[in-house]
Amino acid sequence: MSLCIGLVHSRVCDPLWLRCKREASPGDRFCARHREALEGALLGYYYVFESRHAEKEQRDKAISARIRLRRKRKAVRRKARAARARQKAPQQTPRKTAPAEIGAVACTPRLPENATAPDPRAHR
Repeated sequence: MSLCIGLVHSRVCDPLWLRCKREASPGDRFCARHREALEGALLGYYYVFESRHAEKEQRDKAISARIRLRRKRKAVRRKARAARARQKAPQQTPRKTAPAEIGAVACTPRLPENATAPDPRAHR
């Protein structure tokens, strides 16, 4: 029979590790005590990993649900704000232009209808 390949603390020096002196179980490389310790450590790691993975999925679902809800609330507020703005704004009717304004240059002054233009020859 072969010896266990597990390590144990030395009784003489704490930081020193020595090979286990027990015989390995038949068809195994560890003794029963080290096999149980290894399986316990691996199962513990697996369960911690699975629970963290499940917690992360739940957290991600909760976060995405909060994000969807926040986006929906923002859209509702945006639509309400736009509706209020439409109600407050006065109805703007398109400005009708007179036929004389269409060809007129913007910088030329317009005289009232009953006014007469001064005669340019009168100053000579």
